[in-house]
Amino acid sequence: MSDYIIQMKVDELKPHPINETIYTDNPSALEELKHSIELNGLLEPITINKGNVVISGHRRMKACKEIGFDKVDCRLSEFDNEIIAIVSLNTYRQKTPSELAKEAEILKTEYSKYQKIGRPKKGEKRTNNNWSIVSVSENLGCSTTKIKKLLSIKNYEPELLKKCDLGLISVEKAYQLVREKYIVDKGGVDYPTQKFKYQLKRLLNKYNPDMEDVLDLVSNHYSGK
Repeated sequence: MSDYIIQMKVDELKPHPINETIYTDNPSALEELKHSIELNGLLEPITINKGNVVISGHRRMKACKEIGFDKVDCRLSEFDNEIIAIVSLNTYRQKTPSELAKEAEILKTEYSKYQKIGRPKKGEKRTNNNWSIVSVSENLGCSTTKIKKLLSIKNYEPELLKKCDLGLISVEKAYQLVREKYIVDKGGVDYPTQKFKYQLKRLLNKYNPDMEDVLDLVSNHYSGK
C-alpha cells in the first residue's frame, strides 16, 4: 500500500502500546513542540496504520490534543514490522541512555525473529546472533560497541542507566563498573558462582516462586547426580 495523506480526528488516533515502554515523557520538549505547532502548524504529518494506531508522532499527537486541534494531517502507511518502524522513525529524536538501551533490546528481539534456522546452504555464512547486534546498531546509528555496553548495563545494573540519564555518571564509567563486577574474571574470584547467584536472584525477583517449588526443583536437579 502506498502512503496517503489524510485528515483524521485527533480523538480517533490511538498510541501504539510499545511506545510508552520505550520512551519517557519529556515535559519541556512537549511544551517546545506545542509552541512550534501553534506558530507554524503541524509541519510533519503523524504516521498511522489502517487501524488509526500511531506509528510515528506520539508527541505530536499529544501536543495537538493539548492545543485543542480537532483534526490533523496523517500519513497512512503499512509496515512489515511496526515495532521496528516505530524505532526507525525515531532516529532523530534525542534519547536518554535508558531509551537507547530499550530500543536496542526491543530491536534485537524483533530482528531475532527473522534469524534463519536449519542447516546453512552451501556458501552461506552465519554468525549466530551477531548479525542482530549489527542490524540494531545500524538502525540506531550507534556503534556496535556502544550498543553492547548499554545492553550489558541494562542486564546487570539497570539502576546505573538512570544515573546516566541524569548525567551523574557516563555510559563508559557505568560499563566499567559492570564489567569489573560481573564480567571480568579476576584472580581469586569465583566468577561462575558470582554470575550464577546474580542470575538466580533476578529470576527469583521476576517470578517470586513459592519456596516449595524452588526446593522441589533443586531436589530433583541433584537427585540424579
